[in-house]
Amino acid sequence: MSSLKKFVGDYAYSYIKNIAVDADKIRKALVTPQNARNVFSGLDEFQIKSICTEISATNTFGTIRETTQEEIIEDFNKAGYDTVIFDDEEKIAEYKKYYADGEVICTYNNLAERMRQYHMIVAVKKDIDKIQRSKAPQRDDEYGTSILNIQIAKNGSHMSIKNRYNHTVNECDSTLNNNLDMLVLGLQAKVLGYYNIASLNNNKCYYNRIVNINGIYLKYNREAHNVYFGDFVLDNANGARFTDHSKYYVKVNDDYWNEPYVLDFQKKEVIQLFDVRYQNSKSALLIRAMKENLLNSGNKEEADNLNIIFPDATKELLQYRKKALQYVANNYGYDFQKPFKVTGLLGKFTAKSIEKATVSNCGILLICKGSNVKCVRLNKGKFDIDARNGYEYSIDYYCSKKIFETDRKSGKLGMFIIQQDDKYKRVVKNTFTNSYSFNRDEFDKSGCNITKTRRQLDNRLYNYKANKRKREVDAISYESELKNIKEMFSKLKSELILKLSKTETVDGYEKIRDVFDYTFVLIVKRIKSLENKIIQNGFCSIKEATDSITILKNDITDKMKKIEG
Repeated sequence: MSSLKKFVGDYAYSYIKNIAVDADKIRKALVTPQNARNVFSGLDEFQIKSICTEISATNTFGTIRETTQEEIIEDFNKAGYDTVIFDDEEKIAEYKKYYADGEVICTYNNLAERMRQYHMIVAVKKDIDKIQRSKAPQRDDEYGTSILNIQIAKNGSHMSIKNRYNHTVNECDSTLNNNLDMLVLGLQAKVLGYYNIASLNNNKCYYNRIVNINGIYLKYNREAHNVYFGDFVLDNANGARFTDHSKYYVKVNDDYWNEPYVLDFQKKEVIQLFDVRYQNSKSALLIRAMKENLLNSGNKEEADNLNIIFPDATKELLQYRKKALQYVANNYGYDFQKPFKVTGLLGKFTAKSIEKATVSNCGILLICKGSNVKCVRLNKGKFDIDARNGYEYSIDYYCSKKIFETDRKSGKLGMFIIQQDDKYKRVVKNTFTNSYSFNRDEFDKSGCNITKTRRQLDNRLYNYKANKRKREVDAISYESELKNIKEMFSKLKSELILKLSKTETVDGYEKIRDVFDYTFVLIVKRIKSLENKIIQNGFCSIKEATDSITILKNDITDKMKKIEG
């Protein structure tokens, strides 16, 4: 077991060291020690034990757990239940008295009929008479779980654990999440096995950012195209890949605009798993760094923070942007039949550092960010982001100096610096235009500008239609719709507060987080905007008004469904 401790780490091992788990199956399912630690790091004791038990039971699903009443009763005793009744209608009927008025479970409305369809176990806590109901009832608190009515469909389709509070609490028919392992690990299989049932058809619980594909568990940082990226790469078609850390490093970018990639230290390659159009634009520089042993398995985690200068990097530039030199020649007058140089760079840079590395304070910078290449001009020690049009060359530009400065200081960029002495350059007229098309005006035989006349008529027609739509919408009152939306939102807030006060599980809080996110704030802003437009007659058309109202209602309804679900 000491080797298992090294594999899963001290935290997880402290919870599983005294339970029966299959160490070999755990290693096979989690693949690497780092992934094992990643998987368990955010889980509590019950979740860790559940996953390890589930892994250890691999290939045993469908096998019935043989057991006896005595063994089941012993487990219930461990959890504090001193009375356990198996399928005895008369005895079960006696325990109806422990439910408060108005909270008697509907099972007792026709107990005989219910027991024809369900196996039934009733477990009662010791000193149940002394257990007082909470002032703020929670489904799984001491009172709610002091008497458990466990019902298992005789066809094996489902199981339900009824709560003592009954409908006073939410999900009263799912006490303990309908999982007896929350009392004693392994009790669920014993109870099912007693009734000759191997397993239920319930969906398994999925933990946050842990995926299980064909028995392999991965804590992932990113999913793209149904491929999961974490300590290794996992997908349904290929299974676990790039698991040898001495050979591979899975690089997941900080933002979702940039595709993940894999560094192959053995072949000195950057492996792109998806469309070549989304290839990381500094791949050629990373490959050169690996070939020169400046990037290896020893410093792989610093792949985004390397500071390296590569002289004579023309080959690397043309590997990724074949038209790069053509772009610079056509737009900036460089003559590549004459002497020039291309310097590659990884990491942070300033105008001074470029001058120090290249002995020049001028040049064209092609900056590699994600799958894009952006052009910036270095002109006598100052950066100019007003780059000339590079659309047809697949070269982009920065829309603001602030974004450029943030990127420059991040240290995560790659860059190619293209420089040439001014005496070799030719003057190029700036043909950059904000318009992608140009239409000549059309004239009739009399010399009248038809295009201008048409434009004037189009403007008159547009203004007429706009004014007509404005009059139509101003004639309608949307006060009742606003009132309805405010009532819906008020109900949403009440349900959210109620859910928050009653939630005790991780899954419950995750559901709340899914509702109370940034879109919740956007709904508040949109309600205020809607109110202002209604008061000030700010809508331009009936369609704008109805669309705004419909979208708001749908968004509030969707969040309500998430809370109730």
